[in-house]
Amino acid sequence: MDNRLDGIIGRLSGGQRQALTLIMTTWLTPELLLLDEHTAALDPKSANQVIKLTEEIV
Repeated sequence: MDNRLDGIIGRLSGGQRQALTLIMTTWLTPELLLLDEHTAALDPKSANQVIKLTEEIV
């Protein structure tokens, strides 16, 4: 996603938006993070990317 930092959010794919949302919610370490189907409606490739990112953050 580094190459998309200056882009418009509306042009990101669903998986990229999910990843961005996850990054934004964990930028400042939260006391509690609830993830309810945070890969729902994503294709398998995008879901795997978001899950890997989640594992790195958690």
